[in-house]
Amino acid sequence: MGSSISIIIALIAVLLSFYGLLLGLLRIFPLWVAAPALLLSILYLVYRWNRRHQFRGF
Repeated sequence: MGSSISIIIALIAVLLSFYGLLLGLLRIFPLWVAAPALLLSILYLVYRWNRRHQFRGF
């Protein structure tokens, strides 16, 4: 239950970061903030997704 909530939060973070990147490309928001935020949110999403499918033993 907790891992699915963190994946949903990570998806929302990716969407917000992508929106920030679009605003950065329009020079409304600083691009040097938006690009690393998108990268970190994607990395967090991949980390949480892979952690969910990890074998934890018997």
